[in-house]
Amino acid sequence: MKYFLYISDLKIEQLFSQLPIFKKILLQFSLKLKTPIADIDVSEAEKSNSKYSKLKIIEKYLIHKKEIGTIEAPKSFIKGESTFIWGPYEPYGHELTDKFLVYFYSNASKKRIQLIGSQAFVIGETGKVPASIAYLNPKFINNLIEETHNNLLISLKQHDVGGSVGHSEYSFKEKGEYYQKLEFLAKVLYSDETTIVASPVYVSLL
Repeated sequence: MKYFLYISDLKIEQLFSQLPIFKKILLQFSLKLKTPIADIDVSEAEKSNSKYSKLKIIEKYLIHKKEIGTIEAPKSFIKGESTFIWGPYEPYGHELTDKFLVYFYSNASKKRIQLIGSQAFVIGETGKVPASIAYLNPKFINNLIEETHNNLLISLKQHDVGGSVGHSEYSFKEKGEYYQKLEFLAKVLYSDETTIVASPVYVSLL
């Protein structure tokens, strides 16, 4: 069983809505090849209308399509475990239409991992704040990548900027009491040898 901290209704509904289009073709091939994709029961998830059931089906589908990578070798999606700090993201120098974002930041492995999503999908926050996709703005993503690469705010000694990537890096090094071991599945927005920027489908405690 998973203890979820974050689960994106928006991503789940968007991804799940695309599955029925391919259902018959997938099942025909899976029955011939005897692959686990035959276990996918889209109709049951539709009946239960449960985001948790839909999440399981989406994950099975992405695994079958080999679209889920690891921290070491990201693909279009990434699944893994790491030690994170997290909280509300407060933009610094970004032109956003709203600020209702949440970040999950890790520097525990060989790569910096920055997950960014909408506060609306933090468990317990549903209905309290509006859902946001401001983090998909290309300019914002580019700024996020640049900050993550260069630790810009640390070099400027502006550690008081809560939620920024630079502040995340500083907090990760200096405030170990806030670490939490988390599992996540996320859509990759950017990756290179040192950095992963992604948006979570879910984040759960380990």
